[in-house]
Amino acid sequence: MFDSHKLWRIIWDRAAADPSPFEIAEISDAAADALQLDKKEATRRITLLLGELQRLPQGEQFFVLEGNAIVPLPEFTESAKDADSAMKAYPFEV
Repeated sequence: MFDSHKLWRIIWDRAAADPSPFEIAEISDAAADALQLDKKEATRRITLLLGELQRLPQGEQFFVLEGNAIVPLPEFTESAKDADSAMKAYPFEV
Protein backbone atom coordinates (compact mmCIF):
# COMPACT_ATOMS: atom_id res chain seq x y z
CA MET A 1 0.00 0.00 0.00
CA PHE A 2 1.36 3.40 -0.96
CA ASP A 3 1.76 6.16 1.63
CA SER A 4 -1.14 8.13 0.17
CA HIS A 5 -3.35 5.04 0.47
CA LYS A 6 -2.39 4.69 4.12
CA LEU A 7 -3.24 8.32 4.78
CA TRP A 8 -6.52 7.96 2.90
CA ARG A 9 -7.50 4.98 5.05
CA ILE A 10 -6.57 6.79 8.27
CA ILE A 11 -8.66 9.82 7.28
CA TRP A 12 -11.52 7.62 6.04
CA ASP A 13 -11.58 5.42 9.14
CA ARG A 14 -11.56 8.41 11.49
CA ALA A 15 -14.39 10.08 9.56
CA ALA A 16 -16.36 6.82 9.42
CA ALA A 17 -16.17 6.55 13.21
CA ASP A 18 -17.57 10.07 13.61
CA PRO A 19 -18.42 12.10 10.49
CA SER A 20 -18.14 15.46 12.23
CA PRO A 21 -15.15 17.70 11.37
CA PHE A 22 -11.92 16.80 13.14
CA GLU A 23 -8.47 18.29 13.55
CA ILE A 24 -5.45 16.92 11.69
CA ALA A 25 -3.80 16.57 15.11
CA GLU A 26 -6.30 13.79 15.92
CA ILE A 27 -4.81 11.54 13.23
CA SER A 28 -1.23 12.78 12.96
CA ASP A 29 0.13 10.22 15.46
CA ALA A 30 -1.51 7.35 13.56
CA ALA A 31 -0.20 8.76 10.27
CA ALA A 32 3.31 9.15 11.67
CA ASP A 33 3.28 5.55 12.89
CA ALA A 34 1.88 4.19 9.63
CA LEU A 35 4.40 6.06 7.48
CA GLN A 36 7.29 5.79 9.94
CA LEU A 37 7.78 9.55 9.91
CA ASP A 38 7.89 12.26 12.53
CA LYS A 39 4.58 13.91 13.39
CA LYS A 40 5.41 17.16 11.59
CA GLU A 41 6.13 15.40 8.29
CA ALA A 42 3.04 13.22 8.63
CA THR A 43 0.93 16.35 9.17
CA ARG A 44 2.49 17.93 6.08
CA ARG A 45 1.63 14.89 3.98
CA ILE A 46 -1.96 14.84 5.23
CA THR A 47 -2.23 18.50 4.23
CA LEU A 48 -0.78 17.76 0.77
CA LEU A 49 -3.22 14.89 0.18
CA LEU A 50 -6.17 17.06 1.18
CA GLY A 51 -4.87 19.80 -1.11
CA GLU A 52 -4.91 17.35 -4.00
CA LEU A 53 -8.46 16.31 -3.17
CA GLN A 54 -9.59 19.93 -3.46
CA ARG A 55 -8.47 19.91 -7.08
CA LEU A 56 -10.96 17.17 -7.97
CA PRO A 57 -14.44 17.94 -9.32
CA GLN A 58 -17.23 18.49 -6.82
CA GLY A 59 -18.78 15.21 -5.81
CA GLU A 60 -15.41 13.42 -5.87
CA GLN A 61 -13.51 15.23 -3.11
CA PHE A 62 -14.89 13.42 -0.02
CA PHE A 63 -13.05 15.74 2.40
CA VAL A 64 -12.09 19.40 2.54
CA LEU A 65 -9.50 21.10 4.69
CA GLU A 66 -10.74 24.16 6.58
CA GLY A 67 -7.86 25.60 8.56
CA ASN A 68 -6.56 22.57 10.49
CA ALA A 69 -9.89 20.76 10.39
CA ILE A 70 -10.78 17.93 8.03
CA VAL A 71 -14.43 18.22 7.07
CA PRO A 72 -16.18 15.16 5.57
CA LEU A 73 -18.35 16.16 2.61
CA PRO A 74 -21.75 14.70 1.62
CA GLU A 75 -20.15 12.33 -0.89
CA PHE A 76 -18.19 10.78 1.99
CA THR A 77 -21.35 10.27 4.02
CA GLU A 78 -22.97 8.43 1.11
CA SER A 79 -19.90 6.29 0.37
CA ALA A 80 -19.16 5.48 4.00
CA LYS A 81 -22.33 3.40 4.20
CA ASP A 82 -20.54 0.65 2.22
CA ALA A 83 -17.77 -0.97 4.29
CA ASP A 84 -15.74 -1.80 1.15
CA SER A 85 -15.97 1.67 -0.34
CA ALA A 86 -12.88 3.28 1.22
CA MET A 87 -10.44 2.08 -1.41
CA LYS A 88 -13.04 2.08 -4.21
CA ALA A 89 -13.50 5.79 -3.55
CA TYR A 90 -9.75 6.50 -3.54
CA PRO A 91 -9.54 9.11 -6.31
CA PHE A 92 -5.97 8.66 -7.53
CA GLU A 93 -4.47 6.16 -9.93
CA VAL A 94 -1.84 3.78 -8.59
